[in-house]
Amino acid sequence: MKKLLQLYILLLTCITYSQQLEFEVFNTSINSKYAELGVTYFGTDNALFASSKKTENDKSFVADRRRNNRQLFVDLYISNINSEGDLVGSKKFTNEINNKFYVSDITFSSDLKTTFFTWNNFYNTTSRKDSAKWQTLHIVKADINPDFEISHITDLPFNSEEYTIKSPELSKDGKKLYFVSDMPNGYGKSDIYVVDINNDGTYSEPRNLGPNVNSPYSEEFPHVDASNTIYFSSYGHNSKGGYDIFRSQFKNGEYQKTEQLPDPINTKKDDFAFVIDTNSNTGFFTSTRKGGEGDADIYGFKMVEKEIECTQLITGLIVDKKSKKNVSDAIISIFENEELLKTLTTNKTGNYSFDLKCNANYKITAEKEHFIASEIELETDETIAFEISQNIELTPIDCVQLVGGVVSNKLTNDLLEDITVKLYENGEIITTKSTLNDGSYNFDLKCSTNYLIIAVKVGFNPSEIKINTNGSYETELTKNIELIPLECNQLLAGRVSNKETGEQLINVAINLYKNNSLIKTEKLSNDGKFRLELSCDETYTIIAEKEGFHNSEIEILTTNDRDLNIETNIELSPIICNQLISGVITNKTTNEALTQVTLNLFENNNLIDSQEVESRNDYNFKVDCSSNYKIVAIKEGFLNTEIELKTDTRNDFNQVKNIELIPLECNQLLAGTVSNKETGEQLINVAVYLYKNNSLIKTEKLSGDGKFRLELNCDETYRIIAEKEGFQNSVLEILTTNERDLNFETTIELSPIICNQLITGVITNKTTNKALTQVTLNLFENNNLIDSQEVESSNDYSFKVECSSNYKIIAIKEGFKNSEIELKTDTRNDFNQVKNIELIPLECNQLLSGTVSNKETGEQLINVAVYLYKNNSLLKTEKLSNDGKFRLELSCEESYKIIAGKEGFQNSEIEIITTNERNLNFETTIELSPIICNQLISGVITNKTTNEALTQVTLNLFENNNLIDSQEVESSNNYNFKVDCSSNYKIVAIKEGFVNAEIELKTDIRNDFNQVKNIELIPLECNQVITGVIVDENTKERLNNLDISLFQNNVLKETITLRNLEFKFDVDCNESYKIVVNKTNYLDAELELSTNSIHNASISKTILLTPLKCTQIVSGKILDRNTSLPIPNAIISIYSNQLILETIKLDENANFNFELDCKLQYEIVASSANYQNNVWNVNPTNNYNEEFNKTIYLTPVEEFEIVRNQKMIKTNPIYFDLDKAEITPLAILELEKVVSILLRNPALKIEVKSHTDSRAPDNYNLNLSNRRAQSVVDYIISKGIDSSRLASIGLGETKLINKCSNGVKCTEAEHQLNRRTEFVIIEN
Repeated sequence: MKKLLQLYILLLTCITYSQQLEFEVFNTSINSKYAELGVTYFGTDNALFASSKKTENDKSFVADRRRNNRQLFVDLYISNINSEGDLVGSKKFTNEINNKFYVSDITFSSDLKTTFFTWNNFYNTTSRKDSAKWQTLHIVKADINPDFEISHITDLPFNSEEYTIKSPELSKDGKKLYFVSDMPNGYGKSDIYVVDINNDGTYSEPRNLGPNVNSPYSEEFPHVDASNTIYFSSYGHNSKGGYDIFRSQFKNGEYQKTEQLPDPINTKKDDFAFVIDTNSNTGFFTSTRKGGEGDADIYGFKMVEKEIECTQLITGLIVDKKSKKNVSDAIISIFENEELLKTLTTNKTGNYSFDLKCNANYKITAEKEHFIASEIELETDETIAFEISQNIELTPIDCVQLVGGVVSNKLTNDLLEDITVKLYENGEIITTKSTLNDGSYNFDLKCSTNYLIIAVKVGFNPSEIKINTNGSYETELTKNIELIPLECNQLLAGRVSNKETGEQLINVAINLYKNNSLIKTEKLSNDGKFRLELSCDETYTIIAEKEGFHNSEIEILTTNDRDLNIETNIELSPIICNQLISGVITNKTTNEALTQVTLNLFENNNLIDSQEVESRNDYNFKVDCSSNYKIVAIKEGFLNTEIELKTDTRNDFNQVKNIELIPLECNQLLAGTVSNKETGEQLINVAVYLYKNNSLIKTEKLSGDGKFRLELNCDETYRIIAEKEGFQNSVLEILTTNERDLNFETTIELSPIICNQLITGVITNKTTNKALTQVTLNLFENNNLIDSQEVESSNDYSFKVECSSNYKIIAIKEGFKNSEIELKTDTRNDFNQVKNIELIPLECNQLLSGTVSNKETGEQLINVAVYLYKNNSLLKTEKLSNDGKFRLELSCEESYKIIAGKEGFQNSEIEIITTNERNLNFETTIELSPIICNQLISGVITNKTTNEALTQVTLNLFENNNLIDSQEVESSNNYNFKVDCSSNYKIVAIKEGFVNAEIELKTDIRNDFNQVKNIELIPLECNQVITGVIVDENTKERLNNLDISLFQNNVLKETITLRNLEFKFDVDCNESYKIVVNKTNYLDAELELSTNSIHNASISKTILLTPLKCTQIVSGKILDRNTSLPIPNAIISIYSNQLILETIKLDENANFNFELDCKLQYEIVASSANYQNNVWNVNPTNNYNEEFNKTIYLTPVEEFEIVRNQKMIKTNPIYFDLDKAEITPLAILELEKVVSILLRNPALKIEVKSHTDSRAPDNYNLNLSNRRAQSVVDYIISKGIDSSRLASIGLGETKLINKCSNGVKCTEAEHQLNRRTEFVIIEN
């Protein structure tokens, strides 16, 4: 039994667990505090690697570094691979001082007789003459013997001076050579290529391994195993940071998509130079990860088998079975053998997932309130990591609510039985019930649905209530209904006539009083008939009023007969009426009384009277009451004036109408010119000023034609002043007459002014400021010599000149440069203009030239600095160049000191005294003695951004671009180099994670001088860019004209206004950001994200904005048009696209308030029993939450009318959809009026007549009208009206009421008159 149990456990383990190879990494024993990197297999038991460590007794270490640039200070070493896969022991691969290998870029053939390696003549040649040819790396092939000596080095044919070829890797069969190159047309900075090695030793053209291997970044360190799987390092392919190691398998003749090697091979540091022995599943790679021995270490690895648990994954969605939408907040539970393992709640996406064991049975249940629970069962197999996709459907439970109540008489509160109660949904009857003996009713309703309940009983007005159910399950609603009994009314109709003539009158006001209170006023219109609805058993007083007639009053006592029609006529006696129109006539401008005015009186545009207003300015006309008149006033010199007026009914009333006349304007035009009084010449550029009553009213500047034009008023006095520079002003008086539009001319003369000025000044030496004599001065006017002076004993001068002229003075004196001044005089008479003159003495110079030589060797020196001093002040510095000669310009009769200096030489100084001989040339030679000199360069190294001290920095010292020394700055951040004086140096500072820093300097000739050069290193920048678009969540359209704010660590960094549909932010790596979007009429949106460490990475985001609901708020009240009182229980019906959306029943105050979607077009219908409907439209708008108030007036309905000698029920037009006979929601409102009248008048019988227009075939129209008439009858019958009281007929286009028959062109309005439904009374 025990053995069976062990076998069962073993079997279960084998099924549940599987084997997987994983990497075990260790630090190899050959690592030191220096850098070890790059392993290359050399045979089966040995490997080569590179190291910067110094071996014992290595005397040439520093010299070798300086001479060969240290080859990055590394040498090749060979080590043994032990049975554990570790590297043990090491020695130099070759003892050649000038070894020919470059780092570890080397590969060997399987027989170890041939090698390929990377070479760079720039680093290895001892001559620099041809180093420019090989600034790039290239690969060479060579033979190698057992002593590691190489021979027969040959360049590969695809090497180039234009790009690098490096990192050779030979395939295991020796038929392919892989390498790295930055040759043109690659995928990134450097790509991996391959060439075939033909049997004859030639090579194919290089082939790029393609985008599965190469990325836009650098791919390096290729290694190929026996199956041609390639391993390499790259910054691309979404590396974790720095170089990561990747592999690509070779299948079907091409390399597959790259895979990143897992932890612990890759870290956030640089991991590279991976090699593997597939026979032993061991290998090596290089890494700069933390915890190593040096800057870079070689790590070994083993691939060991690890047991992994067999698991699977199930994922899916919870879906509403009816709507197919995802269900959120559902509770999902998973059971194994009826034992609950885990429970989760779905989010808004409805997703769920569970981890499963292989070979197990599970049950998953899904539950949510108001849904039927659902479950699935499944059995997993032995497939590791298999993913199961299974959606679960939940069936929603119908949401039902109960509405109930009682129906009562509103006046008596009695409960009513056998009341018909109808339930409507979307305008259709879905249930009809009758109330019980206790007046109760009830209906089952669906949740979130709009209903209408209408209660109907003979002898009562129908009543309706609107119910909007919500989403709550099993809610009970109570809705009681009150019915108002039909009123007992009688109709009084009649006409009003002229008692004297018998003529029927219109525009008569009929006032109805009850208990001395006015209850209605009716204005008789075209048919001249009044209709008054009266209550039964009441006493009324009717008063008829009309302008021009005496009021008439009658008493009416109604009986208790319902719907009795009474007729009576009222007679009005006319009254005789006259009025007086009077007033005064004045000048509108001056308010003065006017006479000599003709007044004409018109009635209905006919002249009926005329008056001449002679000696006084008042007038009067006797006129009739209630008439239209026009008075026209006429007077010479004034505009005609016309007034219109209407007299009212007040007898002997005096209507005052004053008349104002506007005088016609009187103007004159004065034109003229301005001339020179002495020469008669016409002048321009003259300012002409016009004054009236000493006030300046106009200024005119005479231009091209030299003429002025001034508009003057009649009978006025003006003064004109003319001004021009160089002339005396002229004043002219003008008196205008009363002659309208007179043109007259005049000429204004200006007298010129004689003007002179004086030019004076002194003459001095500009250099010494001393006064000068013996100077000749020449005066020019317009370049013509007009005067000359010799300044003898004193240094002042003067010239008399004219005003407003251009002059030039030239001063001449021997030994000085001529001096010239230009000036312009202005208009100031006798003005003294001072112009001092400075003369510049001519220079006296000499030229000293010479050379500087080595005092010991006599050799002429260049690059010497020659300094010229005068009075111990440095005047000039000259650097001797190729010809080694200096040239110095000296002033006459001066003492100078010349100092010559050159790095490595002692300064030399000579004295020079010049003579007074102008332009003398002389020479001299200066000798310099050489000196022995050294200096020290020192400083500290800091982070430029943080100013923190830096260590672990490599410093390379170059002299004339040759590396001569190197230092590793370890524990402190200071350094120093001992250097020669007068030399050029360059220091290059290198540190991981920083931009290399380079400083250039030149030592001078100061021996033992310490030159301080601090070095600042700049951290490598890492930037990324965030781009994206903003999208409307509903329409999915891209949005513009909005504000986007970027926050970094909750601090606002930048805000932009989006104009071009796409936003862009430049951000830093490894930071947290929040983007906030604001747009009018949308909810604000926020997006949080974090950047990674990939430089120049681009992040693209789409942000959804949820639009706010756009509503209009409509409020107001419904009033009776005649009484302006509220209409209780009025109804508001809201339609859109001919569909009724909502019905609102108002309270006794008739106030309403509702919201509309501002994007829709609405038709609003206000209605109430016994009133005409009022319809108005609400148009779409872009204004959010716009509020407007509206007062709606309903006109009381005249239930009956006489049309074409037939008595009909009066309704608004009833419209049908095109080619349809179905009753529309708008038609129902009118038909309910008809039903109400029929219910109140049980003896009434009607015939429904339906008419069309003539724009379709006759038979079609006849058939359509029959169907429509029958639909109307069917609807009325459905409302409880007996069919015996109804008849219908369709008349098509046979009873047109206008000219619009077949073929006659008519307007739409004319056709609409023919499309009608009539309700003709056939039995009263």
